[in-house]
Amino acid sequence: RKASDMKGRIILYGWVASLPVMLIGLILMAWAMETGDPCFFAGLAMFMSFVVFSLLAIKYQKEVDEAVTEFDRWFDRTFGDER
Repeated sequence: RKASDMKGRIILYGWVASLPVMLIGLILMAWAMETGDPCFFAGLAMFMSFVVFSLLAIKYQKEVDEAVTEFDRWFDRTFGDER
């Protein structure tokens, strides 16, 4: 049970962290297409991190759902009215 909990957390937090990386990657790819700078593949690699974590979240949906529920409970305990 602990290994699946950790797997779900790693995938969830990796997916969340890959969101800004994805946006930076899209900006880099657009910049490369506009200016011709050789940064397109760096942007593509950054974008692909989001794709990889999204596919992992789909494949291990049960573990990620448990991690989301656990985070939601922690958030409610910490910042909500459930003290």
